[in-house]
Amino acid sequence: MKSVYPITTLALGAALSTHAAVFNVTGDPSDRGIGLNDSLAPVFRSVTQTNLSLANDNFQFNQGDLVGVLVFELPDLGGQAISTANLYTQLTNGGYLQPDGGYPYDIAIYGMRTSASNAVELTDYGFGTSPGNGDLIQSDYYTFTTNQPFPGDEAVNTSAAGSISLASWLQDQYDGGATAGDYAFIRLTPSGPTNNPPAFASADNTTPGYAPVLTVETIPEPRTYAAIAGLGMLTLAILRRRH
Repeated sequence: MKSVYPITTLALGAALSTHAAVFNVTGDPSDRGIGLNDSLAPVFRSVTQTNLSLANDNFQFNQGDLVGVLVFELPDLGGQAISTANLYTQLTNGGYLQPDGGYPYDIAIYGMRTSASNAVELTDYGFGTSPGNGDLIQSDYYTFTTNQPFPGDEAVNTSAAGSISLASWLQDQYDGGATAGDYAFIRLTPSGPTNNPPAFASADNTTPGYAPVLTVETIPEPRTYAAIAGLGMLTLAILRRRH
């Protein structure tokens, strides 16, 4: 019986070491914009652009109704469940947009899909009232309220409700078979056309702290807590027997 003490103590210590984790995933450089040409067909923008321009009405140069698709490599959660998540981006332009539908003017985020490949696809396109594929995560990720000069670059994060929705969408991807090393695709989607495009920094942006970041926080699965409780009860039973 004397050997039970160190074994039980080690097992309990291992269980207690299982704790919540935070993963900060910087965007993958494969992110890119998609716009419509003058035939209203989706066309890729350059994959090396440092900023993802959105909306706009310049169809002649494949810049009509632009969207930006962000790409993130999924982290290894170690079997833990996602408790919350956040999408950080940096707004780099947004002055005098002159949206066709007036103000307020929203940028929404959609969870598109996961894949073993980091390549954005033309089927990831969706715009305004025709959002295409994907699941709405937050309709007002960023809201422009007036037609004014751009006051300066601004950090943007999901709201409290958006963080819950993002966490739920990500968990669904893991539950549906996505694994660490796969890629998640999240689209920045304007609510309508504009005369001048807003823009967000891409993963190719070299300004420190400007690249998009997906933050994922986890909690241990319920079975981990059950294991901790079970080991605690076993230790208590042994102690009572010894005394």
